[in-house]
Amino acid sequence: MSDTSERRAIYLLGDSQLLFRRERGRPLLALLDELSADARRRGARAVLLSASTGDDPDQRELFVAAMEVHGIVEVGSVPAIPSARDLERLEDADVIALSGGDVRRGWDAFVAAGLDALVARRHAHGALLVGISAGAMQLGRLAWDERGSFDTLGLVPFVVGAHEEPRWPGLRAVLERMPSGARGLGVPLGGGAIFRADGSLTPVGKGCLEL
Repeated sequence: MSDTSERRAIYLLGDSQLLFRRERGRPLLALLDELSADARRRGARAVLLSASTGDDPDQRELFVAAMEVHGIVEVGSVPAIPSARDLERLEDADVIALSGGDVRRGWDAFVAAGLDALVARRHAHGALLVGISAGAMQLGRLAWDERGSFDTLGLVPFVVGAHEEPRWPGLRAVLERMPSGARGLGVPLGGGAIFRADGSLTPVGKGCLEL
C-alpha cells in the first residue's frame, strides 16, 4: 500500500482516447507526475476494474497498452468476482481505473465484492483514480440507466454523465429530480476533467460541461 495518506487526483474521462494522447512527446495526462515519489521510484502499479465490461479481455489489453504510454508496465485487472490475489493487487495499486461499459452491472458487482469500499479506502491512502465513461459516472454522486438512478462512490461532488453530447438529456433529467444546488458534469467523447483534493476541476482534451 502507498506510504502516504494524501489524496491523489481523480480523472474523469469520456472514453480512453486521452490516455493515449501525447503532446510534445509526453503523455497529455501525465499520470506519473501525480503519484508519490515512492511509487515513481519503485515503479508504479496499475489495475483496471473490469466488471462494467463483463470482464472483456480486449478492454484489459487496451488498458495495458494505455499504461505503457505512461511508462507503467506492472498492470493487472480485477474481475467482477475477485480472488484473494486480485484484492491484494488492488491494495497495492497506485493507479486504479474503473472501466467503461454497463454502469449498473459494474456497480452491482463492486458492491457485491466490497470493491466500492476498497476503492474509496485506497483513494484515501494515495491511489490515483481514473474513471472511463461508466467508470467516471461511478465516481460521482449517483449514476442511472433505463431502470432509474442509484447512489455511487461520491468521491467527486458531481453527478457525472458520459458522452450524451450535445444536449445531455439523462444528466439533465437526473439533476432536475435532485435538491437545489446539485451539480452535474458532462464528459464528452475525447474529453475529461481532473478533480483534485483542493476541489479544483481542470478540463482536459475536449473538456467538459458543468451544469
